[in-house]
Amino acid sequence: MSTLINYKFFKLENYGYLAIYLVGFINWYLFFNFGDYDFDFEDWAFYYGLYSVWKTSLSENIIPFFASFFSESSILYGGYDGDYFFAKSWSIFQPQIILLKFLSIKNYVTFNILLFYSISFYSIILWINYLKIQKIYSYFLLIILILNGKYFSQLGFGGIQMTIGYMLIPLFFWHLKNFLYSENNVQEIIKFSLFMFIILSQADMHIYYQMFIVAGIFTIFHVEKYLSFIIVFVISTISSLWYIAPVVFYGNFNLPDFDHWRH
Repeated sequence: MSTLINYKFFKLENYGYLAIYLVGFINWYLFFNFGDYDFDFEDWAFYYGLYSVWKTSLSENIIPFFASFFSESSILYGGYDGDYFFAKSWSIFQPQIILLKFLSIKNYVTFNILLFYSISFYSIILWINYLKIQKIYSYFLLIILILNGKYFSQLGFGGIQMTIGYMLIPLFFWHLKNFLYSENNVQEIIKFSLFMFIILSQADMHIYYQMFIVAGIFTIFHVEKYLSFIIVFVISTISSLWYIAPVVFYGNFNLPDFDHWRH
């Protein structure tokens, strides 16, 4: 079976997929490693601060319960900062953050984008095979979806969490499709709940609730899945208390008009 799978993968018609993947891979690598990328403009000012705190904490083997992104003298401190590191509603806490102990922030960000680019590419291939799209049209679809300007403009602006969320959209619809149409209800409930947990840890609350809204709209037309969807929401919420509890109890919701770090 293994030999057969490898043979099919290396058929001549699949070289087109490999070529497109490599072009995208090289493109994203050059995005961060060509020119002078200082991570000090727009939203990067916030996320570079986030990664800096994690890198310092991992290097010194401490948990950053109390840490700030901006100095107290900055007008931005009262808007998007504070003493409680885990209570920042815009923060993302990815399991692979442990790699910052060994990588520079720039290399970590590059690795993260290449990782989710690869996941996005794979999930699109899943849809291509499922829908039996002809090769020539599948190439066109891949180019549109993985090389579209939304990713580059969003990431250039510093919205890394939104970019990762957008890259996971094809996989979100794949899991949603399996959840709505699979007969193994318990297994798909667990998978979908786990996926939503991953969404919150890898992207942010914006992507998380937007995907739940979209999933809810689709579930409206599947009455037999109502209870299952509620269970998914409950499991996902409980597994995400690591984020929800600190933000709800200690988050800063009284933001002044001049709060944004982009100003």
